[in-house]
Amino acid sequence: MKKLRLWLFALLLVITLSACSSAEIDYENVVDEDDDGVTMLLDSVPDRKIIYRVSTEFYTTNLDDAVTFVEGLLLEDEWFDQENIYDSSAFFVFRVKTDRLDTFINQIKAEYTLTSYSKTATDISLNYQDTANRITGYQEERARLIVLYESASLTDMITINTRISQIDIELGELMGTMNEFDSLVDYSRVELSIRRSHVSNTLSFGARLINGFVNGFFSLVSFFDGLLIVIVTLIPWAVVLVPSGYGIYILAHKRTLKLEKLRQERKLKQQEMK
Repeated sequence: MKKLRLWLFALLLVITLSACSSAEIDYENVVDEDDDGVTMLLDSVPDRKIIYRVSTEFYTTNLDDAVTFVEGLLLEDEWFDQENIYDSSAFFVFRVKTDRLDTFINQIKAEYTLTSYSKTATDISLNYQDTANRITGYQEERARLIVLYESASLTDMITINTRISQIDIELGELMGTMNEFDSLVDYSRVELSIRRSHVSNTLSFGARLINGFVNGFFSLVSFFDGLLIVIVTLIPWAVVLVPSGYGIYILAHKRTLKLEKLRQERKLKQQEMK
C-alpha cells in the first residue's frame, strides 16, 4: 500500500515537472527577442490563428432595399449577432465566413459606395497554441490517473477522483475557450451601418416663381382666414362690452352736464350777491 502511494506521488511529481519543462521549451521555440527588445514570432508556429474584424458604412436613398440586399448576402451557415433598424438608419453585426470575407465586402461595394471602411487583424496563434498544449497535458494526466485508479486503494481512489474532477473542470473551460477561438477565427465579425440620404432637387427659376406666387396666395388666404376667426371669437365679447361701455359713457356724460349746471348756478348766485 505504501509502495503504491509512493508511486502515485512520484508520478504526479514527474507530470508536474514535465509540464513545467515543456512550457519552458515551448516558450523558447515560439518567441525570440531581437536586439531592440521586440518579441518576434518564429516560423515554427504551424498554423497562424488570426481574427479579422471589419467596420464599414454607406448611405442609400432606399433603406428598405439596402437592408434586404445585405441580409440576402448571408449564406445558410452565416448569421448576425445584432440587428437594429430605425426610420432613417440600420446597424448590423454579421458573422461571415473568413474565407469569403473579401467577397462579402466586394458585393456590398459593387452595389453601394462605402463612406468608411476599416479592417483589423488580431493574431491569437500563441494563445491558441498554449490552450491546445494545456488541453493535451490535462488529457494525458487524466489517462495516467485512470490507469492508476484500477489498482489503487480506497483512499487513493478518492484522491484520484478528486483530481480527475478538477481536470474535467479545467478541460471544460479550456475546450470552451478553444471553441470560442475557432468561431472567431472561422467567422469574421462585420459591423455595418446603413444611413438614409436625403436628396434635394434644385428647381428652375420659373418653378420657384410659381411656387412663390402660390405660397403667397395661400399665405393671404391663411391671413384672412385667421382674421375671420379672430373676429368671430371677439363677437361674444363685443355683445357684452359694447353696450356696457356705451352705458358707462352716457352716465359719465350726464354727470358731467349736471356738474356743469351746478357750477353755472353757483356762479350766478355769486354775481347777484355782489
